[in-house]
Amino acid sequence: MPPLSRFQRYAPAAAAGVALAGLLAPLPAVAAPVEEPPAQTTIDQQIRAASDQLEIVIEQYDAVQVTLARTRAQEAVVDAQVTPLHDQVVSAQARVDAVAVVMYESTPLSTLAALTESASPDDALARLSTLDQLAYVRQTEVGSLRSLVDRYQAQQLSLARLEAVQSGQYAMLQAQRADINARIAKLKKLQAASTTRSSTPTIHYVPAYAPGPAGKAVQFAYDQIGKPYQWGSAGPGSYDCSGLTMAAWHAAGVSLPHNSAMQYDAVAHITRSQLSPGDLVFYFNPIHHVAIYIGGGNIIQAPQVGHPVGIAKIDGDPIYGYGRPG
Repeated sequence: MPPLSRFQRYAPAAAAGVALAGLLAPLPAVAAPVEEPPAQTTIDQQIRAASDQLEIVIEQYDAVQVTLARTRAQEAVVDAQVTPLHDQVVSAQARVDAVAVVMYESTPLSTLAALTESASPDDALARLSTLDQLAYVRQTEVGSLRSLVDRYQAQQLSLARLEAVQSGQYAMLQAQRADINARIAKLKKLQAASTTRSSTPTIHYVPAYAPGPAGKAVQFAYDQIGKPYQWGSAGPGSYDCSGLTMAAWHAAGVSLPHNSAMQYDAVAHITRSQLSPGDLVFYFNPIHHVAIYIGGGNIIQAPQVGHPVGIAKIDGDPIYGYGRPG
Protein backbone atom coordinates (compact mmCIF):
# COMPACT_ATOMS: atom_id res chain seq x y z
CA MET A 1 0.00 0.00 0.00
CA PRO A 2 1.52 3.37 -0.93
CA PRO A 3 2.54 5.53 2.05
CA LEU A 4 0.21 8.33 0.91
CA SER A 5 -2.77 6.12 1.77
CA ARG A 6 -3.16 8.18 4.97
CA PHE A 7 -4.89 10.70 2.69
CA GLN A 8 -7.00 8.10 0.99
CA ARG A 9 -9.14 6.81 3.84
CA TYR A 10 -10.11 9.58 6.21
CA ALA A 11 -13.46 10.52 7.73
CA PRO A 12 -14.60 14.02 6.62
CA ALA A 13 -14.12 15.68 10.01
CA ALA A 14 -11.89 13.35 12.05
CA ALA A 15 -9.23 13.17 9.32
CA ALA A 16 -8.62 16.88 9.70
CA GLY A 17 -6.14 15.84 12.38
CA VAL A 18 -3.73 14.01 10.06
CA ALA A 19 -0.05 14.12 11.04
CA LEU A 20 1.04 16.86 8.70
CA ALA A 21 4.41 17.31 10.32
CA GLY A 22 5.59 13.99 8.91
CA LEU A 23 3.77 14.53 5.64
CA LEU A 24 5.42 17.85 4.93
CA ALA A 25 8.93 16.93 6.00
CA PRO A 26 11.56 19.16 4.38
CA LEU A 27 13.17 17.75 1.28
CA PRO A 28 16.88 17.89 0.45
CA ALA A 29 17.88 21.29 -0.83
CA VAL A 30 18.29 21.80 -4.57
CA ALA A 31 21.88 22.23 -5.58
CA ALA A 32 22.71 25.90 -6.18
CA PRO A 33 24.04 26.92 -9.61
CA VAL A 34 27.81 27.16 -9.83
CA GLU A 35 29.45 30.29 -11.19
CA GLU A 36 30.48 28.51 -14.37
CA PRO A 37 27.53 26.60 -15.82
CA PRO A 38 28.26 22.86 -15.89
CA ALA A 39 27.86 20.66 -18.92
CA GLN A 40 24.35 20.45 -20.34
CA THR A 41 23.95 16.81 -19.37
CA THR A 42 24.87 17.58 -15.75
CA ILE A 43 22.52 20.53 -15.44
CA ASP A 44 19.69 18.54 -17.01
CA GLN A 45 20.28 15.82 -14.43
CA GLN A 46 20.21 18.38 -11.63
CA ILE A 47 16.99 19.89 -12.91
CA ARG A 48 15.39 16.47 -13.25
CA ALA A 49 16.45 15.42 -9.75
CA ALA A 50 15.20 18.66 -8.23
CA SER A 51 11.97 18.43 -10.21
CA ASP A 52 11.39 14.91 -8.89
CA GLN A 53 11.81 16.23 -5.35
CA LEU A 54 9.44 19.08 -6.08
CA GLU A 55 6.83 16.80 -7.56
CA ILE A 56 6.65 14.81 -4.34
CA VAL A 57 6.10 18.01 -2.38
CA ILE A 58 3.57 19.26 -4.91
CA GLU A 59 1.52 16.08 -4.71
CA GLN A 60 1.59 16.30 -0.92
CA TYR A 61 0.44 19.90 -1.21
CA ASP A 62 -2.43 18.85 -3.46
CA ALA A 63 -3.42 16.13 -0.99
CA VAL A 64 -3.48 18.57 1.91
CA GLN A 65 -5.55 20.96 -0.17
CA VAL A 66 -8.11 18.19 -0.63
CA THR A 67 -8.25 17.48 3.11
CA LEU A 68 -8.50 21.19 3.88
CA ALA A 69 -11.40 21.59 1.49
CA ARG A 70 -13.23 18.71 3.13
CA THR A 71 -12.49 20.10 6.59
CA ARG A 72 -13.93 23.46 5.56
CA ALA A 73 -17.02 21.75 4.19
CA GLN A 74 -17.52 19.89 7.47
CA GLU A 75 -16.93 23.11 9.37
CA ALA A 76 -19.68 24.79 7.32
CA VAL A 77 -22.07 21.95 8.18
CA VAL A 78 -21.36 22.30 11.89
CA ASP A 79 -21.70 26.07 11.68
CA ALA A 80 -25.08 25.70 9.97
CA GLN A 81 -26.23 23.50 12.86
CA VAL A 82 -25.14 25.88 15.60
CA THR A 83 -27.62 28.68 14.87
CA PRO A 84 -30.76 26.51 14.95
CA LEU A 85 -29.51 24.82 18.13
CA HIS A 86 -29.04 28.19 19.75
CA ASP A 87 -32.56 29.21 18.73
CA GLN A 88 -33.93 25.99 20.26
CA VAL A 89 -32.10 26.70 23.53
CA VAL A 90 -33.61 30.18 23.70
CA SER A 91 -37.06 28.81 22.90
CA ALA A 92 -36.81 26.10 25.56
CA GLN A 93 -35.71 28.62 28.16
CA ALA A 94 -38.69 30.80 27.31
CA ARG A 95 -41.04 27.85 27.80
CA VAL A 96 -39.50 27.04 31.19
CA ASP A 97 -39.88 30.67 32.25
CA ALA A 98 -43.51 30.61 31.14
CA VAL A 99 -44.21 27.52 33.28
CA ALA A 100 -42.60 29.21 36.28
CA VAL A 101 -44.81 32.26 35.82
CA VAL A 102 -47.94 30.11 35.60
CA MET A 103 -46.99 28.21 38.75
CA TYR A 104 -46.34 31.45 40.63
CA GLU A 105 -49.49 33.26 39.53
CA SER A 106 -52.10 30.50 39.63
CA THR A 107 -50.97 27.93 42.21
CA PRO A 108 -49.54 28.07 45.77
CA LEU A 109 -45.84 27.41 45.53
CA SER A 110 -45.53 24.63 48.11
CA THR A 111 -47.14 21.32 48.91
CA LEU A 112 -47.73 22.51 52.51
CA ALA A 113 -49.59 25.59 51.29
CA ALA A 114 -51.73 23.45 49.00
CA LEU A 115 -52.80 21.34 52.01
CA THR A 116 -53.31 24.10 54.59
CA GLU A 117 -55.12 26.54 52.34
CA SER A 118 -57.49 24.03 50.74
CA ALA A 119 -61.22 24.19 51.58
CA SER A 120 -61.60 20.41 51.52
CA PRO A 121 -59.56 17.22 51.04
CA ASP A 122 -60.75 17.04 47.43
CA ASP A 123 -59.59 20.60 46.83
CA ALA A 124 -56.21 19.74 48.39
CA LEU A 125 -55.82 16.71 46.16
CA ALA A 126 -56.71 18.79 43.11
CA ARG A 127 -54.12 21.38 44.03
CA LEU A 128 -51.47 18.72 44.61
CA SER A 129 -52.32 17.17 41.25
CA THR A 130 -51.92 20.56 39.58
CA LEU A 131 -48.57 21.08 41.29
CA ASP A 132 -47.35 17.64 40.22
CA GLN A 133 -48.44 18.21 36.67
CA LEU A 134 -46.79 21.61 36.44
CA ALA A 135 -43.66 20.27 38.12
CA TYR A 136 -43.52 17.46 35.59
CA VAL A 137 -43.90 19.92 32.73
CA ARG A 138 -41.18 22.09 34.18
CA GLN A 139 -38.88 19.12 34.71
CA THR A 140 -39.45 18.02 31.12
CA GLU A 141 -38.70 21.49 29.79
CA VAL A 142 -35.55 21.76 31.91
CA GLY A 143 -34.40 18.32 30.78
CA SER A 144 -35.00 19.27 27.17
CA LEU A 145 -33.08 22.49 27.71
CA ARG A 146 -30.14 20.68 29.25
CA SER A 147 -30.09 18.18 26.38
CA LEU A 148 -30.07 21.00 23.86
CA VAL A 149 -27.31 22.79 25.76
CA ASP A 150 -25.21 19.60 25.76
CA ARG A 151 -25.69 19.17 22.02
CA TYR A 152 -24.85 22.80 21.44
CA GLN A 153 -21.68 22.59 23.50
CA ALA A 154 -20.60 19.38 21.75
CA GLN A 155 -21.07 21.03 18.36
CA GLN A 156 -19.15 24.08 19.51
CA LEU A 157 -16.30 21.91 20.79
CA SER A 158 -16.13 20.04 17.49
CA LEU A 159 -16.09 23.31 15.60
CA ALA A 160 -13.34 24.72 17.81
CA ARG A 161 -11.19 21.63 17.21
CA LEU A 162 -11.71 21.86 13.47
CA GLU A 163 -10.74 25.52 13.52
CA ALA A 164 -7.58 24.75 15.50
CA VAL A 165 -6.54 22.01 13.08
CA GLN A 166 -7.36 24.24 10.14
CA SER A 167 -5.12 27.00 11.50
CA GLY A 168 -2.22 24.61 11.97
CA GLN A 169 -2.59 23.17 8.49
CA TYR A 170 -2.80 26.61 6.95
CA ALA A 171 0.41 27.74 8.65
CA MET A 172 2.24 24.62 7.44
CA LEU A 173 0.96 25.10 3.91
CA GLN A 174 2.13 28.69 3.85
CA ALA A 175 5.62 27.63 4.87
CA GLN A 176 5.60 24.76 2.38
CA ARG A 177 4.44 27.06 -0.41
CA ALA A 178 7.34 29.43 0.26
CA ASP A 179 9.77 26.50 0.12
CA ILE A 180 8.32 25.27 -3.17
CA ASN A 181 8.53 28.71 -4.73
CA ALA A 182 12.16 29.01 -3.66
CA ARG A 183 12.97 25.64 -5.23
CA ILE A 184 11.22 26.61 -8.46
CA ALA A 185 13.27 29.81 -8.59
CA LYS A 186 16.47 27.77 -8.21
CA LEU A 187 15.39 25.49 -11.04
CA LYS A 188 14.80 28.45 -13.32
CA LYS A 189 18.25 29.80 -12.49
CA LEU A 190 19.75 26.43 -13.33
CA GLN A 191 18.01 26.46 -16.68
CA ALA A 192 19.06 30.04 -17.41
CA ALA A 193 22.68 29.20 -16.56
CA SER A 194 22.87 26.58 -19.26
CA THR A 195 24.65 27.58 -22.47
CA THR A 196 22.22 25.63 -24.61
CA ARG A 197 18.60 25.03 -23.81
CA SER A 198 17.50 21.44 -24.01
CA SER A 199 13.96 20.45 -24.82
CA THR A 200 11.95 17.31 -24.42
CA PRO A 201 11.72 15.44 -27.72
CA THR A 202 8.32 15.96 -29.31
CA ILE A 203 6.34 12.84 -30.07
CA HIS A 204 3.90 13.30 -32.91
CA TYR A 205 1.05 10.96 -32.17
CA VAL A 206 -2.64 11.55 -32.74
CA PRO A 207 -4.88 9.33 -30.58
CA ALA A 208 -7.52 7.37 -32.38
CA TYR A 209 -11.09 8.47 -31.78
CA ALA A 210 -12.74 6.59 -28.95
CA PRO A 211 -16.39 6.97 -27.99
CA GLY A 212 -17.63 7.40 -24.45
CA PRO A 213 -16.08 9.03 -21.37
CA ALA A 214 -12.56 7.65 -21.98
CA GLY A 215 -12.50 9.20 -25.44
CA LYS A 216 -13.61 12.55 -24.01
CA ALA A 217 -10.88 12.41 -21.38
CA VAL A 218 -8.21 11.67 -24.00
CA GLN A 219 -9.45 14.42 -26.29
CA PHE A 220 -9.42 16.93 -23.45
CA ALA A 221 -5.87 15.99 -22.47
CA TYR A 222 -4.75 16.20 -26.11
CA ASP A 223 -6.21 19.71 -26.37
CA GLN A 224 -4.05 20.82 -23.42
CA ILE A 225 -0.74 19.94 -25.12
CA GLY A 226 1.67 22.85 -24.98
CA LYS A 227 0.19 24.44 -21.87
CA PRO A 228 2.72 25.12 -19.09
CA TYR A 229 3.33 23.02 -16.03
CA GLN A 230 2.30 24.77 -12.81
CA TRP A 231 2.26 23.07 -9.44
CA GLY A 232 -1.12 22.98 -7.75
CA SER A 233 -2.91 23.89 -10.97
CA ALA A 234 -5.82 22.10 -12.64
CA GLY A 235 -6.36 24.40 -15.59
CA PRO A 236 -7.49 25.92 -17.68
CA GLY A 237 -4.22 27.68 -18.48
CA SER A 238 -1.73 25.37 -16.75
CA TYR A 239 -1.56 22.03 -14.96
CA ASP A 240 0.38 19.79 -12.66
CA CYS A 241 0.26 16.04 -13.26
CA SER A 242 -2.79 15.12 -11.18
CA GLY A 243 -4.47 18.39 -12.09
CA LEU A 244 -4.34 17.39 -15.76
CA THR A 245 -5.78 13.90 -15.24
CA MET A 246 -8.42 15.27 -12.87
CA ALA A 247 -9.49 17.92 -15.39
CA ALA A 248 -9.48 15.42 -18.29
CA TRP A 249 -11.78 13.00 -16.52
CA HIS A 250 -13.91 15.83 -15.15
CA ALA A 251 -14.59 16.76 -18.78
CA ALA A 252 -15.83 13.17 -19.18
CA GLY A 253 -18.15 13.46 -16.18
CA VAL A 254 -15.98 11.58 -13.66
CA SER A 255 -14.76 13.18 -10.43
CA LEU A 256 -11.20 12.52 -9.23
CA PRO A 257 -9.25 14.11 -6.37
CA HIS A 258 -6.35 16.43 -7.09
CA ASN A 259 -3.61 14.05 -5.98
CA SER A 260 -2.01 11.14 -7.81
CA ALA A 261 -2.03 8.71 -4.87
CA MET A 262 -5.65 9.54 -4.08
CA GLN A 263 -6.51 9.00 -7.73
CA TYR A 264 -4.91 5.56 -7.60
CA ASP A 265 -7.12 4.69 -4.65
CA ALA A 266 -10.22 6.05 -6.42
CA VAL A 267 -9.94 4.01 -9.66
CA ALA A 268 -10.26 0.36 -10.59
CA HIS A 269 -6.83 -1.25 -10.80
CA ILE A 270 -5.97 -3.01 -14.05
CA THR A 271 -2.99 -4.75 -15.60
CA ARG A 272 -0.80 -3.40 -18.36
CA SER A 273 -2.32 -5.82 -20.84
CA GLN A 274 -5.73 -4.28 -20.11
CA LEU A 275 -4.63 -0.71 -20.85
CA SER A 276 -6.81 1.28 -23.21
CA PRO A 277 -6.94 5.00 -24.05
CA GLY A 278 -8.14 7.06 -21.11
CA ASP A 279 -6.67 4.80 -18.43
CA LEU A 280 -4.30 6.32 -15.92
CA VAL A 281 -0.67 5.35 -15.43
CA PHE A 282 0.85 5.92 -11.97
CA TYR A 283 4.58 6.37 -11.37
CA PHE A 284 7.14 5.98 -8.57
CA ASN A 285 6.86 4.49 -5.11
CA PRO A 286 5.43 6.30 -3.24
CA ILE A 287 3.17 7.46 -6.05
CA HIS A 288 3.81 11.07 -6.99
CA HIS A 289 3.14 11.22 -10.72
CA VAL A 290 0.22 10.27 -12.96
CA ALA A 291 -0.45 10.46 -16.69
CA ILE A 292 -3.24 9.49 -19.08
CA TYR A 293 -2.68 6.69 -21.57
CA ILE A 294 -3.61 7.54 -25.18
CA GLY A 295 -2.59 4.37 -27.05
CA GLY A 296 0.43 3.26 -29.03
CA GLY A 297 2.58 3.06 -25.90
CA ASN A 298 2.12 6.81 -25.34
CA ILE A 299 0.86 9.00 -22.52
CA ILE A 300 -0.08 12.64 -22.15
CA GLN A 301 1.33 14.20 -19.02
CA ALA A 302 2.15 17.44 -17.27
CA PRO A 303 5.74 16.39 -16.63
CA GLN A 304 7.62 18.87 -14.45
CA VAL A 305 8.71 22.46 -13.97
CA GLY A 306 9.90 23.97 -17.24
CA HIS A 307 8.25 21.35 -19.45
CA PRO A 308 4.74 21.84 -20.84
CA VAL A 309 1.96 19.30 -21.19
CA GLY A 310 2.99 16.86 -23.90
CA ILE A 311 3.14 13.31 -25.21
CA ALA A 312 5.74 10.89 -23.88
CA LYS A 313 6.46 7.18 -23.97
CA ILE A 314 4.79 5.22 -21.21
CA ASP A 315 8.03 3.77 -19.81
CA GLY A 316 9.84 7.06 -19.24
CA ASP A 317 9.63 6.66 -15.45
CA PRO A 318 9.21 3.71 -13.05
CA ILE A 319 5.58 2.59 -13.21
CA TYR A 320 3.71 1.82 -10.02
CA GLY A 321 0.42 0.68 -11.51
CA TYR A 322 -2.53 1.31 -13.79
CA GLY A 323 -6.09 2.42 -13.16
CA ARG A 324 -9.40 2.93 -14.93
CA PRO A 325 -11.71 5.76 -13.78
CA GLY A 326 -15.46 5.63 -14.04
